[in-house]
Amino acid sequence: YNITTNSSDHPSGAVLAEIGEEAVGADGAFIAYIGGDAGAVSGGSAFTVRSLNSTSGSGFDYGLDLLTTTIDSYLPLSFGVADIRLLNGETISNATNGVIDMSGAAVLNRIATSSPTTDTTLTAAQSGTTFFIGTAGVDLTLPAIAGTSGVWYRFVVSAAVADTNQTVIAPTAILNGPIDVNSTLVLCTDEATIAFVQTADTAGDWVEVRSNGTKWFVTGQAQAVGGITCS
Repeated sequence: YNITTNSSDHPSGAVLAEIGEEAVGADGAFIAYIGGDAGAVSGGSAFTVRSLNSTSGSGFDYGLDLLTTTIDSYLPLSFGVADIRLLNGETISNATNGVIDMSGAAVLNRIATSSPTTDTTLTAAQSGTTFFIGTAGVDLTLPAIAGTSGVWYRFVVSAAVADTNQTVIAPTAILNGPIDVNSTLVLCTDEATIAFVQTADTAGDWVEVRSNGTKWFVTGQAQAVGGITCS
């Protein structure tokens, strides 16, 4: 495809594929497949993209574009089941404008979890993880605040400990927010440490922290008096 001016509203591109008149049963307009049985065959991906252009400003607008306009008197584009289907049957659909629906129990009903038993420094890539803690003395350190806007974690006491507090630590004193401790608010104001106190912690106590890129904002709840402190 090397056309410098294109005013057509009909399909144009380097490669076009059509499933035509009265055709039934086609697997797809484009199909990539692994062939050959003489030995193992592998490839990086079924479909990929590369750039072989060094001119500034060159590039695709989108990696994948399912948005189109109706042409002439033809029907508008629609998909019978979903916009995208994944390997194990989960689907991604935009049938309702402004809403993305994702099917599959793993997507709808589960979040990432972790049960650390040793001191750990968290990463931004672990955002959204619920950490179940139940080991005396375990310290979980939040990442440096720069570049973490939108990052969040939840910490839940899975088992009360009898000695040595479990803690969530910020590298600098930027923890702010209220924690409900036995119906009394504990106010964290530019603190560096949240402690699940070993003399009063109870399974189910929790704290959540969210970053705006400059501070960590805290909410939480403890069942017993003195169950969570800020310092």
